[in-house]
Amino acid sequence: MPSDAQPFSTNELLEHAAFLRGLATALVGAHEAPDLVQDTLTRALEHPPRERRSLRGWLAVVLGNLARNANRGAAHRAERERASARPEGIEPDQL
Repeated sequence: MPSDAQPFSTNELLEHAAFLRGLATALVGAHEAPDLVQDTLTRALEHPPRERRSLRGWLAVVLGNLARNANRGAAHRAERERASARPEGIEPDQL
C-alpha cells in the first residue's frame, strides 16, 4: 500500500456492497457478480486510492476495470479454444 493511501474500514466498504452487486450483475451477469464484487473489495483493501473523494465512484471504476479485464480474458480464451479445436463432428446430413 502506498504510504499516502488512506485505508478503508470494512464497514465503510460494506456500505456500498448492494450498489456493487447491482453494478456487477449488470456488467457480467448474476453468476459472475459475487466474484467480481469480492475482487473489487479486496482491491480496495489492498490498494486504496491516494485521495479520499467519492468512494462509490472509485469502487465503480475499479469494478468496471475488473469486469472489462474478465470479459476480455474470456473472449481470448474462447478464441484460443476455437482455434485449437479439432474439426471433428457430425455432418448435418448424418443427423
